Amino acid sequence: MNGTQAAIAAGYKESGAAARASILLTKGVIRKEIDRIRDEKLIEAQAIAEKFDVTKEWIISKQIEVLNLALEGGQTNAANKSLENLHRFCGFDIQTPQAQESLVDELLQLVDGKTRGLPPTIEHEDT
Repeated sequence: MNGTQAAIAAGYKESGAAARASILLTKGVIRKEIDRIRDEKLIEAQAIAEKFDVTKEWIISKQIEVLNLALEGGQTNAANKSLENLHRFCGFDIQTPQAQESLVDELLQLVDGKTRGLPPTIEHEDT
């Protein structure tokens, strides 16, 4: 839920919700509560990840599997979504046009195991 949606849910009119959300987010007490809830959810997520042994490497490897299946099946929309997920997960900014243009090249390098720091268990296998 974003700030506008939260303002609407709190009873503010839709027409002024975005402005109200912006004002409310500048108030220290509201910002602190948002940070507290975010930290709480992060701790929960980390506990779940540990319980099921979900690591960054595992997520990347599964996303690469999905990418490869999509590419093999000619499913370009699914392949592009996989690339976007990998790009975002690896911390690249996809908001700028330059970053969007380099998305496919950078992630195909990742899939091919050419990116520095890539764990050896995630290298792409040629079929």
